[in-house]
Amino acid sequence: MNSNALGRQVGGNHYNKLPLQPIQFAEVNELTSLQSKIVKYLTRHQSKHGLRDVRAAIHCAELMLEMASSSWIDGIPLLSFDAKTRLRLSWAGLRSARLGTCIEERYFLKLPAIGSHLYGAANHLPYEETTSILLVCEKPTAGNVRMAIERMVEIIERDYASEPGAKS
Repeated sequence: MNSNALGRQVGGNHYNKLPLQPIQFAEVNELTSLQSKIVKYLTRHQSKHGLRDVRAAIHCAELMLEMASSSWIDGIPLLSFDAKTRLRLSWAGLRSARLGTCIEERYFLKLPAIGSHLYGAANHLPYEETTSILLVCEKPTAGNVRMAIERMVEIIERDYASEPGAKS
């Protein structure tokens, strides 16, 4: 058994052939679960599940928007968050703000350790995939996540227009 976890893969080899795997990009940039999934689905769609992967990425982006604006976040006392999040909220002047009013409150803007363009170039990702990753990982405002969804729809039109159900 290979002792290098990055050197082996369960269920295919679509990540092993990449110079920079989605999990490496996600870990180094401290992405959320939804951001990580978007990177994963957009990176592998051409070599694994095609249209289904792009639709899954769109769904994750829609979840980012919904969770950042839904009322389930509202009313949670500031003290219920961990110290790092409380510090970020305080620093951002959001202590008295209603959580969930904008996506920046949930997906804090930060400079990436590895930029999306470098990731896209290293893995030879097309423009739409790289731009979508950039918008949801580096600049995740509500408007940018919506723009990323538009880019993902362009991926469907570019790569899967002839497949049954691509228009739905």
